[in-house]
Amino acid sequence: MLAKLGYQVVTADSGEQAIDIVKDPDVNIDLVILDLIMPGIDGGKAFEMIHQLQPGLPVILSSGYSRSGRIKEIMRRGCRAFIQKPFDYTQLSSVLRKVLDEDLS
Repeated sequence: MLAKLGYQVVTADSGEQAIDIVKDPDVNIDLVILDLIMPGIDGGKAFEMIHQLQPGLPVILSSGYSRSGRIKEIMRRGCRAFIQKPFDYTQLSSVLRKVLDEDLS
Protein backbone atom coordinates (compact mmCIF):
# COMPACT_ATOMS: atom_id res chain seq x y z
CA MET A 1 0.00 0.00 0.00
CA LEU A 2 2.73 2.46 0.94
CA ALA A 3 4.63 1.96 -2.29
CA LYS A 4 1.43 2.41 -4.30
CA LEU A 5 0.85 5.68 -2.43
CA GLY A 6 4.28 6.84 -3.65
CA TYR A 7 6.36 6.30 -0.52
CA GLN A 8 9.76 4.64 -0.47
CA VAL A 9 9.44 1.63 1.83
CA VAL A 10 11.91 -0.29 4.00
CA THR A 11 10.41 -3.36 5.65
CA ALA A 12 11.34 -5.28 8.77
CA ASP A 13 10.29 -8.82 9.65
CA SER A 14 10.54 -8.30 13.42
CA GLY A 15 10.84 -5.67 16.10
CA GLU A 16 14.57 -6.33 16.39
CA GLN A 17 15.08 -5.80 12.67
CA ALA A 18 13.08 -2.55 12.80
CA ILE A 19 15.34 -1.27 15.58
CA ASP A 20 18.45 -2.29 13.62
CA ILE A 21 17.18 -0.38 10.59
CA VAL A 22 16.53 2.76 12.65
CA LYS A 23 20.05 2.46 14.13
CA ASP A 24 21.66 2.18 10.68
CA PRO A 25 23.18 5.59 9.79
CA ASP A 26 23.03 4.70 6.08
CA VAL A 27 19.23 4.38 6.11
CA ASN A 28 17.13 7.55 6.17
CA ILE A 29 13.81 6.90 7.92
CA ASP A 30 11.12 9.61 7.97
CA LEU A 31 8.37 7.61 9.67
CA VAL A 32 7.87 4.17 11.22
CA ILE A 33 4.72 2.07 11.20
CA LEU A 34 4.73 -0.66 13.85
CA ASP A 35 2.27 -3.47 14.42
CA LEU A 36 1.42 -4.06 18.07
CA ILE A 37 1.98 -7.80 17.62
CA MET A 38 5.28 -8.61 15.89
CA PRO A 39 7.74 -11.49 16.07
CA GLY A 40 10.42 -11.07 18.73
CA ILE A 41 10.15 -7.61 20.28
CA ASP A 42 6.52 -6.48 20.12
CA GLY A 43 5.38 -3.10 18.85
CA GLY A 44 5.24 -1.49 22.30
CA LYS A 45 8.81 -2.42 23.21
CA ALA A 46 10.05 -1.61 19.70
CA PHE A 47 8.41 1.83 20.00
CA GLU A 48 10.18 2.48 23.31
CA MET A 49 13.56 1.54 21.87
CA ILE A 50 13.04 3.55 18.67
CA HIS A 51 11.81 6.53 20.71
CA GLN A 52 15.00 6.37 22.82
CA LEU A 53 17.18 6.23 19.71
CA GLN A 54 15.37 8.99 17.79
CA PRO A 55 12.81 10.80 19.97
CA GLY A 56 11.60 12.99 17.09
CA LEU A 57 10.99 10.13 14.64
CA PRO A 58 7.24 9.85 14.03
CA VAL A 59 5.78 6.41 14.77
CA ILE A 60 2.33 5.11 13.83
CA LEU A 61 1.02 2.08 15.71
CA SER A 62 -1.23 -0.40 13.93
CA SER A 63 -3.26 -3.24 15.40
CA GLY A 64 -6.23 -5.45 14.76
CA TYR A 65 -7.18 -4.86 18.38
CA SER A 66 -9.25 -1.84 19.35
CA ARG A 67 -7.68 0.95 21.39
CA SER A 68 -6.97 -1.11 24.48
CA GLY A 69 -5.24 0.21 27.58
CA ARG A 70 -1.90 -0.97 26.18
CA ILE A 71 -2.37 0.99 22.97
CA LYS A 72 -3.46 4.08 24.91
CA GLU A 73 -0.33 3.83 27.07
CA ILE A 74 1.94 3.65 23.99
CA MET A 75 0.14 6.70 22.57
CA ARG A 76 0.68 8.61 25.83
CA ARG A 77 4.41 7.86 25.61
CA GLY A 78 4.71 9.69 22.29
CA CYS A 79 3.48 7.46 19.48
CA ARG A 80 2.00 9.93 16.95
CA ALA A 81 -1.02 8.00 15.65
CA PHE A 82 -2.94 4.74 15.73
CA ILE A 83 -4.55 3.02 12.77
CA GLN A 84 -6.99 0.14 13.28
CA LYS A 85 -6.62 -2.90 11.02
CA PRO A 86 -7.98 -3.65 8.56
CA PHE A 87 -7.53 -0.28 6.88
CA ASP A 88 -7.70 0.87 3.28
CA TYR A 89 -5.64 3.23 1.11
CA THR A 90 -7.73 6.25 2.04
CA GLN A 91 -7.40 5.67 5.79
CA LEU A 92 -3.67 4.96 5.57
CA SER A 93 -3.01 7.97 3.35
CA SER A 94 -4.97 10.23 5.69
CA VAL A 95 -3.07 9.10 8.81
CA LEU A 96 0.29 9.36 7.03
CA ARG A 97 -0.42 12.89 5.77
CA LYS A 98 -1.61 14.00 9.20
CA VAL A 99 1.53 12.71 10.93
CA LEU A 100 3.96 13.90 8.26
CA ASP A 101 2.30 17.32 7.99
CA GLU A 102 2.46 17.71 11.80
CA ASP A 103 6.18 17.03 11.56
CA LEU A 104 6.62 19.88 9.06
CA SER A 105 4.86 22.41 11.30
